[in-house]
Parts: sequence; C-alpha cells; structure tokens
Amino acid sequence: MRKKWKKIKRRITSSFIKFFIKFLNRLPLSFLKYLLKILSIFSYFTLKKFRKIGIWTIKTAQFKKGILKEYFKKIFEFCFDFLMIHRNGKKIEEIVEVKGEELLLKKFKKKKGVLVLTLHLGLWELIPIYFKRKNYPVNVVVSRVYTDEIDNIINEFRKKEKINIIYRNEAIKIIKALKNGECVGILIDQYFKGKNIRTLFFGKEVFIPEGPFLIMYKIKPEVVIMGIWKEKDKYIIEIKDFEFKGDKKIDARNVMVNFEKWIRKNPSQWTWIHDRFGYLRK
Repeated sequence: MRKKWKKIKRRITSSFIKFFIKFLNRLPLSFLKYLLKILSIFSYFTLKKFRKIGIWTIKTAQFKKGILKEYFKKIFEFCFDFLMIHRNGKKIEEIVEVKGEELLLKKFKKKKGVLVLTLHLGLWELIPIYFKRKNYPVNVVVSRVYTDEIDNIINEFRKKEKINIIYRNEAIKIIKALKNGECVGILIDQYFKGKNIRTLFFGKEVFIPEGPFLIMYKIKPEVVIMGIWKEKDKYIIEIKDFEFKGDKKIDARNVMVNFEKWIRKNPSQWTWIHDRFGYLRK
C-alpha cells in the first residue's frame, strides 16, 4: 500500500511540475519576475524538508544560517534567467562573461577530448548552453530526476539547445565522446550511489563519484575545472586548468579545494538543499 501511494504521489507531483513549468514559460517576463520573487519567499517557509537539510548543511560547513534565505531567492532568480535565455537566444551574449576561454579552446584543439569537472553553483545549466551556442560539441552527464516524466521535461530544454545527454551509468558513451574530441561536462560535488572516493569538503569527510577519475586515467583527455556564478547582472564562467596526478585521493581533494574557493566567494549560490553531509542518512 505504501509503495502504491508513493507511486501515485510521484505522478501527481510530476504532473504539477509539468503544468507549472509550461505555465511559467507562457507568462510575460515582467510578471514572471514578480511572481518568482513571491515564490522564493513562499518556498523557504513551506518546503520544510529542504529547509532542514539546508540548515544542517550550512551549519556543518560552518557558514552563516542567513545564507539559506538568500539561496532560495537565488534559485528563483536563476529560474527567471534560464527561461529568459530560452526565449531570447541573443541575451546569452549580453549576460555571460568567460574567464579562461582561451585555455578551453587550446585544449579543445588538441582533439583529445575535454573533460569538464564542475559543481552545482550558480546557474550551472547555462554552461553547456553557452558553449553549445559557440559551436563546441557539448555532452552533459546527468542523473535521472525523480520520475521519467520530470526527467523528460528537463531534458527537453537541453535538447532544444542540441546538447547531447549521457546518463551516469553510460560510461562507454562518455569515453566515446571524449575519444571523438568532444567536450563532456559532469557535476561531481554531490553524493551519488555507486563507487565513490572518500575526500574532504569544508573539513568534513564526504564521497564524490569515482567514475570521472577512472575515465580520466584510462583515456587521458584534457581536463578543466569550471564554475559559474552571478555578479550583479552578469554570469561569470571561470575555467581553470587541471593536471591530474594519477592518484584518486590527491586529485579528488585538488578538485574540491577549487570548489570550496568558488563557494566561499559566492556562498548563497551553491545548492545547500542537496544532502551533502548526510542529514537524511543520520
């Protein structure tokens, strides 16, 4: 009975999300911006489970509690920008600034493939959109989201941008794309089921996926670390070189050190409601 109810609940949630996204996408931008501001306040007080996870995560990482309210505001601000970009393709050139693009271009020209390690910071979905519109062959490695229906809704946006989607369990496709000299982006700052590497994150022990590192050692593509955040009305994409040492623990820690620096610089823009430090498991 419990499983049946859970299945029904997922269907209802999926249908509502599908309807809500379509509804938002049809609203005039001026009204949409106003509505999303109201929803950001409403969500903070009503989504108790996510608020509890966020408070726990912020406390564990030793950040100020007030950051969580700012984060909820940012979520809906990013949502507005994301929908605006899909409506107006030219806008992306006006609101994005890239630091280190020459590094990416240099690595891409070597035709060894470029593995991009990134994190849930800022409007991260903007990274593949930006580079795809600049004619880079872009692949994103994703996890399946909640239900197939919601997964399809999210992937519709990516497919409209002609971004190739690879699921986390499709290692062969990742390797093939890299061997073809393409760019493959993967988010590695959260916990995922499967084989992981034990490392430190804000001084606490966490796990990050082992797969990207094994692929890195196996086929030796070019590798960069990439982050994105918003400063006033501009999104800043920063690209850093990454030379792997061949030791999983050392390489994992080096990646997380860079992630920590970006998060400390923009604490209200990282996804605190992901259960990074095991609140639900505890």
